[in-house]
Amino acid sequence: MSYPKIHNIWHRDPLSHQIQWGEFKRPEFRLLLEQQWEFTEKIDGMNIQVRLEPGKEPVIWGRTEDAQLKADLVERIMGLTDWEEFQIMVSDAQPIVVYGEGFGPGIQKGGIYGTERQFAAFDIRVGNRWLCPSDVAKYCSESHIPQAPLLHVGSLTSGYKRVAEGVQSILAPGHLAEGLVGRLPLTLLDQYGERIIVKLKHVDLLQKEEANG
Repeated sequence: MSYPKIHNIWHRDPLSHQIQWGEFKRPEFRLLLEQQWEFTEKIDGMNIQVRLEPGKEPVIWGRTEDAQLKADLVERIMGLTDWEEFQIMVSDAQPIVVYGEGFGPGIQKGGIYGTERQFAAFDIRVGNRWLCPSDVAKYCSESHIPQAPLLHVGSLTSGYKRVAEGVQSILAPGHLAEGLVGRLPLTLLDQYGERIIVKLKHVDLLQKEEANG
């Protein structure tokens, strides 16, 4: 299963592609505006899936099965942990997908992340169930799997202000993070069964400043 699209907090006009400031992309964002969210660093890389099934070898995909992956990145991911033990620890009966970002030289603008390609997990799906952020952190920490850094905890309003001010990247010291990805402490779904998750991108706020300038 491909990782679901993460919506921007604001609506983007489909013709002009301009952000419509103050017009929420999803009504749930307005409703949950002042709830506590957990914001991790948005990494400028490529989506990676580590697929685990009981009794089978791990399979590593990009966003799709046909995505081309760098051999050294695949090797690095395979060597991060004992994936068989991870499968047993999380669920010894259901298929698991660990979603993360591959980043580094040759991947997007990955030169800012150092000289080697790396992987950071940000979500885990067990069967049809998304684990809450605290469980993702627990399992990854116990298995020594790198994670997208937690940069802020607070309301959507406070997360928006942090990105507007410029959030320093943990993974690329001396550079600003591409933005933040916000998740609620507990998994909530909308009326279509889609998980409520949001992204705040620094480049969008720069465009707003330019427009106001």
